Amino acid sequence: MAFWIRQDQFEVLERDVGIAELQRDVIRRLGERSPGCFAIVPERAIAAVTRLGVERAARRGLTRVGPVRLFVETMILFGSAFDDDPLFPWAEAVLAEAHPTQAQKADRLHDAMMEYLRAVPGIGQERTLAAMRRFEPIATRALSMSVAPEAMRAVILQETRALFPERLDYLGPEGEARAVDAWTALAEAHGCSGGAAVVYALLACLLGHGFATDPLFAWADTSLRGCDMQAIVSEAGLYCERILRFMHKE
Repeated sequence: MAFWIRQDQFEVLERDVGIAELQRDVIRRLGERSPGCFAIVPERAIAAVTRLGVERAARRGLTRVGPVRLFVETMILFGSAFDDDPLFPWAEAVLAEAHPTQAQKADRLHDAMMEYLRAVPGIGQERTLAAMRRFEPIATRALSMSVAPEAMRAVILQETRALFPERLDYLGPEGEARAVDAWTALAEAHGCSGGAAVVYALLACLLGHGFATDPLFAWADTSLRGCDMQAIVSEAGLYCERILRFMHKE
């Protein structure tokens, strides 16, 4: 989901975070900036992401309202596990840096995020939207694939490149290999093999590597627990359609 994150949002609220207050604040800001967005991701999902974000941000040394709010809004943009996602090495690198204040760390995160937005999805998320248009046909084809284990990484690389080439190009060969290895391992851990593993990797490439347990995508957890990859492709396709309509691109 795309919305603007203002430079000053972490500079004005330097007190310890309260979860209920932050949940109300994030929901209010989303509603103001992106009217109608809760038809795509309900308020209860945003509240759950906010609670999770408070926990994840604390592990990164962020406990103040402004920096934690930036962290949560970045989760909404890039997936709830963005801070250790191989797609976003800049996030983990910035969050590992030592800074005198939380606001300075948040400032660095904001700058790195904006640089990535310009370079890969585009400020208007146009390249992400293009990948969403491609998702369902590519994933549907992948479901019918019979992929030998020794060919899995090559096929995952091929199909994720077809889906979102800009994300893979940004990583370079070494980062690309790390992402493919991570997606392959996660798919295996969730009991996916053959074409289902390729679909898992496609979803990780589009939605973030933590999509399976991300409150933003509750439909993914339900379908994966039932091992119903056709259902997950359909649900993901509907999600992409809603985003495209919301962004007035279709």
